[in-house]
Amino acid sequence: MAHLLGPIRMVIDLIDHNHVVRVLRIDHVGADTVIYMKAGIRELIVTGSQVTFADPRAEAVVTTPLGAFLIAPSVLVILVLGWPARNYREWALRVLVMAPLAAALFAIDAPFALDAYLWELHRDAHAPDATSPILAWKAFLAQGGRFILGGLAALICLAPTFRQRQ
Repeated sequence: MAHLLGPIRMVIDLIDHNHVVRVLRIDHVGADTVIYMKAGIRELIVTGSQVTFADPRAEAVVTTPLGAFLIAPSVLVILVLGWPARNYREWALRVLVMAPLAAALFAIDAPFALDAYLWELHRDAHAPDATSPILAWKAFLAQGGRFILGGLAALICLAPTFRQRQ
């Protein structure tokens, strides 16, 4: 996961022009391994009727368990490797397809969830009843969406197996 921190930071910078990630690292809080993110405000942010000005001194710290981001790839690996295969060639093909799918699961989970935590701070402070697509995505992931994404990725990986057996 440490190798993915650079791409995660890059995606957050691409999707959110209002915040700037200052620190992104894997850290330990008590017995938990977490992703630690410190971010600041790059541009003026309007939330509801409130305005938050860019101040270089302002920082938000977000930590989230690293294990949460491993759920979808773990479901993918368990389903793909647990499904019976006819031969070693089929196993090799599955592993080749599975690797980029696991990376894609990280790419659609970690940066968006981390960025959503920043927006959640603004929403909670200034417009508690408001919502946005990124907050809805975070809620989907937290309420079982990671299992669904892992299962869908496994179906993509196993699709050739289903076609061969018919």
